[in-house]
Amino acid sequence: MNRILQSLLSKKIAGLLLFALLVTVNAAEQPRKKILDLAWGSPTVEFLAANLEQMEKEAPVDGLMIRWIGEMDAGNGKKKSINLTHCMNSKVRMKREYFEKQIKLYKSLKFNKFTDNFLHTVVMPADQDWFNDQDWANICANYALAASIAKECGMQGIIFDPEE
Repeated sequence: MNRILQSLLSKKIAGLLLFALLVTVNAAEQPRKKILDLAWGSPTVEFLAANLEQMEKEAPVDGLMIRWIGEMDAGNGKKKSINLTHCMNSKVRMKREYFEKQIKLYKSLKFNKFTDNFLHTVVMPADQDWFNDQDWANICANYALAASIAKECGMQGIIFDPEE
């Protein structure tokens, strides 16, 4: 009787150990859940660069959505601010050159905590003609540019905010 009991106990213990091992392996395979800041006050690349250390220390999040504001030639040797985030659905076709400064700056940042950042996009100003193929070509090109910048900068992707 002792042998039968010992054999059953050995099998149960072995089964429990195997179960514990499987649960541990399965838990190790599961990605850690992340918290992202999706507030309307998303920082620009410049603000992030100037405040990264303090933000990472104080913010209880793993990532941000980030606004990209570049510069384009306004004529007469002047520059004009252009907001990639807020001009996605615009008749204006964005160019990479408008955002070279921000790309370089973002790539220079050393993130410790904010590892899951996204390029913030919204549907503003929505000044396009819904039935104009050229306007749609510009919108598609703008989203392609945003996606390529996000990828080049090591971001997780783009966030499409349809309510603005």
